[in-house]
Amino acid sequence: MIESVVKFTKSKMKDWKESNLNLIKESIALFLLISQNCEKINKRAVAVIMPFICDKIGDVKLVNNISETIMNLSEIVTPKFMSMQVIKYCSQAKAPNTIKEGCNVLIRMTDDFGVMNMAIKEMIDYGILAANNTNP
Repeated sequence: MIESVVKFTKSKMKDWKESNLNLIKESIALFLLISQNCEKINKRAVAVIMPFICDKIGDVKLVNNISETIMNLSEIVTPKFMSMQVIKYCSQAKAPNTIKEGCNVLIRMTDDFGVMNMAIKEMIDYGILAANNTNP
């Protein structure tokens, strides 16, 4: 059921290319609500929303809800899966703020879930990528 809602939202958002800020905010609020109230979400549903969430994580108005959604989803699916998704999509970003907020989310996940539950090698590679970014 959750996967259907996520795919429906994706189709209404024109494959995550919608630029209307109110629609973006409400979509993120929907994902936050789902992550707070659902006990079981499959990884396919999470994989559908992660490109959108990681693309918008650099937005100052949305970063709090997005990071909260990622933390809640990390409790439902594994933190290792979520960290891999964040690294995968934030490393492709061009905006330096997206890369920075991706680092902040990974730090928060490491603090909350511990190093043993994270993808260490990928996090190190992402940290190197973030440090080598042309924008300071």
